[in-house]
Amino acid sequence: MARLIISETFRHSAGGAKEHQVPGDTVAAVLRAFLSRHPELQARLLLADGRFGAHFLVYANGRVVKTDSMETQAVSESSEIKIYPVLAGG
Repeated sequence: MARLIISETFRHSAGGAKEHQVPGDTVAAVLRAFLSRHPELQARLLLADGRFGAHFLVYANGRVVKTDSMETQAVSESSEIKIYPVLAGG
């Protein structure tokens, strides 16, 4: 299972835990498995049509994963995936 680390912003909707062990062979599969366990986060990470939104950042093994690559970006049991909200400001 991949190790999923979520930012503090999302933790309150995921039982307060920072780290989760989640099955999946792609970034998208890991995130969908995680969201099935924590459906309250779906509205924050998914668009109305079920696709992943661009309003959060994903890193897999230290590299940015673009939204359009999540379905094909392979991960392994030793992978570390991190999700963060997109920050804006001036």
